[in-house]
Amino acid sequence: MRAWQVYIVFGLCLSFFCPQTVWGQAKLDNFGNPVGEQFGLLKGQEFKGKRIVVYCPQFGSSIQTHAPDRHPLWSSLQKHGFILDFQTSNFQADMLKEADQLWVFCTPSNTIDDTGANAIVEFVKQGKGLYVVAD
Repeated sequence: MRAWQVYIVFGLCLSFFCPQTVWGQAKLDNFGNPVGEQFGLLKGQEFKGKRIVVYCPQFGSSIQTHAPDRHPLWSSLQKHGFILDFQTSNFQADMLKEADQLWVFCTPSNTIDDTGANAIVEFVKQGKGLYVVAD
């Protein structure tokens, strides 16, 4: 059997065992994504009680303009059970004590010293999540 024949057989099996009737009836958003809870990967409160430390010292008090009640990312995370802990002061290792993930938003002015960096390394070694956005 040739490769293109395998793809055709696979496509036929997929269409038989995974009918597209639900997807075919979906309304699409401006980007072509299906709209509705039944199409998302997240259902309900899968992440209830999981804590994300959002560390963004350069934004200081302006982080409040991106607070959960005013930003779709934060409100979506909370909707699925995440607890958001916004931190804008100098990084302290104890910020990670109850965290499951650390999200760091930073610019060239770095406020994480060696002690903080070592705490983050240990945090990741424990299998915890780290997301860094740097400029």
